[in-house]
Amino acid sequence: GIRDSSVTGVQTCALPIFGTLNKGESFLEDKQYPEAIKTIETALDLAKLNQINNYNHFGYNLWGRAHREQESYDKALDYYEQSILNNQYYYPAQIGKGVTLNYLEKLQEALDAFNQILINQDRYNNFDDAKRAEVWFYKGLVFEKLNQCQRAIAAYETAIQYRPDYQAAEEARLAAQKRCQ
Repeated sequence: GIRDSSVTGVQTCALPIFGTLNKGESFLEDKQYPEAIKTIETALDLAKLNQINNYNHFGYNLWGRAHREQESYDKALDYYEQSILNNQYYYPAQIGKGVTLNYLEKLQEALDAFNQILINQDRYNNFDDAKRAEVWFYKGLVFEKLNQCQRAIAAYETAIQYRPDYQAAEEARLAAQKRCQ
């Protein structure tokens, strides 16, 4: 149809896009990957048709996550990169990129991605101690793969300082301490 360029028209077009992306995210939560990917594609097509780019970072990030969870890491990385191109400081895409690089065994690139998040932490919306802890936890996993035991333990300890109830970090720290003896 004809796009109404008034503020009301854009908001009217944006609501179905946002709703469709949320539906895609729900499919993703339920591990219904084909439905998630198709729904997200529909939302991004609708956004493109209506020249609304506000949600591209969200959609590409969801696509990245869907592909990462299906272990299609190269595709996931491409979609995370697209998300970041649309919103450089979108935390879910940045952390997803780092995690995916780790899965791809691109360990120095993964560390670089996590370090960039920490360097730019003031630019992210709602960057809190839970997110700081998450970044440090993932850095610890990379340090372990690099056989840098002491750095891994220190990273896990930093994660726990930011989030004392972080069970995965505590378990990883204890396991790394056993391996490093």
